[in-house]
Amino acid sequence: MTDVIMPQMGESIFEGTITKWLKKPGDRVERDEPLFEISTDKVDAEIPAPAAGVLKEIKVSEGQTVPIQTIVAVIDGGGASVAAAPPPAKVEAPAATPESKRTGPPASKPAPSDVPRPVAAAAPHVDAERVRSSPLVRKVAKEHGIDLTQVPGTGAGGRISKKDILAAVESGVGRGPAAQPGQGQAGGTVHAALESAVPRERIYFGRYEVQPMSVMRQKIAEHMVASKRVSPHVYSMDEIDMTRIVQLREEERRRIRRDLHDGLGPALAGLTFTLEAVRNLTESDLRRADELLVSATEQVQTMIGDVRRLIYGLRPPTLDQLGLAASLRGLASQESSPGTSVTIDAPSSLPQLPAAVEVAAYWIAQEALTNVKRHAHARTCSVRVAVEPTVLRLEVADDGGGLTNGSTGIGLHTMKERAAEIGGTCEIGTRAGGGTLVAASLPRRTPEATG
Repeated sequence: MTDVIMPQMGESIFEGTITKWLKKPGDRVERDEPLFEISTDKVDAEIPAPAAGVLKEIKVSEGQTVPIQTIVAVIDGGGASVAAAPPPAKVEAPAATPESKRTGPPASKPAPSDVPRPVAAAAPHVDAERVRSSPLVRKVAKEHGIDLTQVPGTGAGGRISKKDILAAVESGVGRGPAAQPGQGQAGGTVHAALESAVPRERIYFGRYEVQPMSVMRQKIAEHMVASKRVSPHVYSMDEIDMTRIVQLREEERRRIRRDLHDGLGPALAGLTFTLEAVRNLTESDLRRADELLVSATEQVQTMIGDVRRLIYGLRPPTLDQLGLAASLRGLASQESSPGTSVTIDAPSSLPQLPAAVEVAAYWIAQEALTNVKRHAHARTCSVRVAVEPTVLRLEVADDGGGLTNGSTGIGLHTMKERAAEIGGTCEIGTRAGGGTLVAASLPRRTPEATG
């Protein structure tokens, strides 16, 4: 006796499903002859017989899934003698005919008994499942209505290969009349109402055929469901109004363009003329050339200051290094001149403020002091910083000429935009005693920080 076990088709495969038995109990099998078909997570295959003999018992039926190394069938190695037993059994059938002859009338029945013999001989020829072929070959034959018993096999032992079935499909060999699409199933009558009615599933999916799932497809379906359940399938979307930010960016570009065009550009042009004059005077008037070089040095220093101011206007580095209070003191000292005295009244240290509030306060103070220096013609200017429970107050006052009627410069608009951007306010007006007052109220907690 030889046990047929469920083989292991891979390192990660630990079970298999028997999809079809190619032999029945009592059938003669040869060694390495396909015995049954299995399906696993990764592969479908035909399993050959481990030994020659007669298939004595099938322990696992079709459709069952069992672990590897499970005994699924038993082959009797002494099947040669067992296979020889059926011929004597058939000899006993003629032995019954003499008994029937003794009865008299039934003697005429031996002739009919001879008729079934050709039919019995033709039965093995019609059984297409006994033809040696792979599952793929049988699937193609089923789809094209080809009788495998009529297809010659060129493989080992007359096995029908994929090449043989494809050649039969092209030539039409073995195509039977059963595969006619126009006839109803089993010759049944099809009513017009039922024929015209379309099931809802067919409306959604078209023509389809329900088939049992293989083990591989079951595993794929399980993994797809697990992926749907475990993997995140959500998204978060926030809408942000960038209008004010874009406007502020454009205002900054215009300010930088104005400063470059009105300040640094003319200064560079004037320096070019000065250096050209120095070159012309080097041979005729050295004293005058020396005076022009001194003037050119002063122009270069002024331009360096303008460039530094533009850089600091983009992102004041002193805020990160010194803090807001010390940065405002340095700004007041920088903007002071012999003609205009700038003083500051602020606490020695300020509480921790949001970065946006510090940047807005610094820029508003810088823009206000720049306007005082360039346009106010003031003698004194004061900067006051006060910290209240909910707001930071910044005031810049001067005793200059004040605002003219209809003053709408870019700098004034920029100061208001910077305050509004963080939820604050900035008011610009004329002082009662003369001059200009810039009063900004900035929240100590921005909307982003409170949210």
